[in-house]
Amino acid sequence: MIEQKPDIVVLDINMPTMSGVAAAQEIRRISQTTKIVFFTIHDEPATQMTTRLWGHAFVSKSAVGTDPIPALRRLEAHATKRPVAD
Repeated sequence: MIEQKPDIVVLDINMPTMSGVAAAQEIRRISQTTKIVFFTIHDEPATQMTTRLWGHAFVSKSAVGTDPIPALRRLEAHATKRPVAD
């Protein structure tokens, strides 16, 4: 991660080595410009509030058929200052 500095990272809350929130904190420390999307089954208000502190988008796995691509397009449009493509 330190050498790569990706534009967008997709994280889950539960990951094997480090939680998604801890990973997001580390990503923020290394790269302020990397956009973070949380893609998780945890859809509780407290989880969404926590992920908003560290991420740019939250997508519930229950919305997998409709939300991930639009969320990524919004991030890309914001980063490039272009209108969102449908």
